[in-house]
Amino acid sequence: MKVPNATGVSVTPADQLCNRPCSRVFEGGYTFRLAKGDTGVAVFQGTCVEQRRVLVVRDIPFPSRPIEGPQSPFLVLPKPDAVSWDDNAALRVFAKACMNLVHDRHRLVRGHSRRDA
Repeated sequence: MKVPNATGVSVTPADQLCNRPCSRVFEGGYTFRLAKGDTGVAVFQGTCVEQRRVLVVRDIPFPSRPIEGPQSPFLVLPKPDAVSWDDNAALRVFAKACMNLVHDRHRLVRGHSRRDA
């Protein structure tokens, strides 16, 4: 079962990721996660690792202390057609392109506007 968000896209819930391949990129203090079959990219604050790593494409030290276990994304972005769950390079480009939106949404979630920053 997928969790829909207000924009009509869906992401796989953390408790079902063990049944679905996915990719994660860590960019700008956030984790961007895309699972196979999802129509949205889940965004988490910090370095979020919801499951055990099975296949490591590029192993580098985490940018911050990992948050383990099931998490809820604070933002779900619509997945562009050109981004696939198994294309880390495209997911990273997408993450970098979305950083201003992610920062703005994170400020709103925390109760701050752009003027307060």
